[in-house]
Amino acid sequence: MKKFLRINLFLATVCILAMAAFTACEGPAGVPGEDGQAGVDANETCKKCHNSTSGMVAKSKQLNHSLHASGEAWLEGTRNSCAPCHSNEGFLDVIAKKPAKNKYNASAAALTDPTSFSCRTCHKIHTAYDSTDYAFTTTAPIDMLIDTTKTLTLDFGTGSSSNLCAKCHQPRIVKQMDFNGAPTTAYTAITSYRWGTHYGTQGAIAGGKGAMEFTGAETYANSAHKAGATCASCHGAAASGISGGHTFSVVNEETGAINTNGCVKCHTTGTSALTTKINNTKTEIDNLLNQLGAKLDAFLEKEDGAYTGYIDLYDASANSNARYKNPNSGNVALPTVDNRTAAALVNFMLVFRDKSHGIHNYPYTRALLKNSIAALP
Repeated sequence: MKKFLRINLFLATVCILAMAAFTACEGPAGVPGEDGQAGVDANETCKKCHNSTSGMVAKSKQLNHSLHASGEAWLEGTRNSCAPCHSNEGFLDVIAKKPAKNKYNASAAALTDPTSFSCRTCHKIHTAYDSTDYAFTTTAPIDMLIDTTKTLTLDFGTGSSSNLCAKCHQPRIVKQMDFNGAPTTAYTAITSYRWGTHYGTQGAIAGGKGAMEFTGAETYANSAHKAGATCASCHGAAASGISGGHTFSVVNEETGAINTNGCVKCHTTGTSALTTKINNTKTEIDNLLNQLGAKLDAFLEKEDGAYTGYIDLYDASANSNARYKNPNSGNVALPTVDNRTAAALVNFMLVFRDKSHGIHNYPYTRALLKNSIAALP
C-alpha cells in the first residue's frame, strides 16, 4: 500500500512540474494597464496587422511578382559598391550609416548572405508593433550620386515615398564634362562599355534633376506629376490582374493592358482618351530618342538593330562582339569623344533607361532630347 502511495505522489509531483513548465512557455504576465487591469495579450498586438482584413497576404503575393523580390539583382549584394541598391541588407546599411556619396559603399557586415528586397526594406516592420510599422525606412531628400563635385538635391516633398524609391532609382556616378563652356574639348573618361548612368534613372527624369541640360530653344520644366503624384500613385495603384499594388508594374503581365487606376484620379477624360494620350506621348518621345541615337550611333551598341544603352566597347565576357577595342577584329580605337557628345550620351541613357517613354516627366524629357539633338553637329 505504501508503495502505491509513493508512486501516486511521484506521479502527482511530475504532473505539477509539467504544468508549471507548460505555463512558463506562455511567458510572464503583461504589464498592468492604466486602469489596473492585466496587460493585453501579445496575440492582440499581432492581430493589428495579421488579420483577415489587413491585406497583408495580398501585398505579400503581389511583391513576390515584382522584380524587387523575384529578380536576381540581389545577387550583386556581395559587392560593397552594388549592395546599397542590390540587397535588403545593403540598402538598410547605407540608410543607417549615411556614407558620403563619393564613397557610397555598404559595410562589410551587410555583404554576408544578401537577400532580395522585402517588406522590411521599405517599411519599419516589427519595430513598434502598431500601425507605425508601416512607416517608411527613409523619405529624406537625396544628395544625388551622379555628380560628386557638387550638391545636387533630388526632393519630391517632405515625407514623400518617392524619395524612398529614388534613393536607388537614380543614376550612378558619371565623371562630369563641361558641355556648355567647352563643348569640343576631348572627353577621355569612356574606358568601359558600362560607362554612363547605369539602370536606375527614373528618379532623375521624374524629378528633373541630374541630366546634362544643354542651353537651347526648349525650356526645362517639370510635369505636374512631380508635385501632384508619387511613384506609388501609379506604380502602386489599385491592383488589376498582375499589375498595380505591390507588383509596382503599370502593365498587366497577363494582358499587356496599362493599369490606369492611379492615373484616372487626375486624368478624368476617361480611360480611352487617357490611353490615347499615353500612346501619343510614347510615340513622340521614342521618335526623339531615336533621332538622338542616330547622332550618337557611332558610339552606341546595338543588338538586332536596337540600342542597348551601352557603349560599343569590347568586354571579353559581356560584350565580345563590340566594334571598338576588340582584339578579335583589329582593335579599332573608339572615335574621339568630346564634352558635348559625352553629355548627349548621358542624356540618351537617362531617357532610354527611364523606360517610361516620357510619361514620368513629359515636358522635361522632351526639352532634354530636343536640346541635345540641336546641340550636336
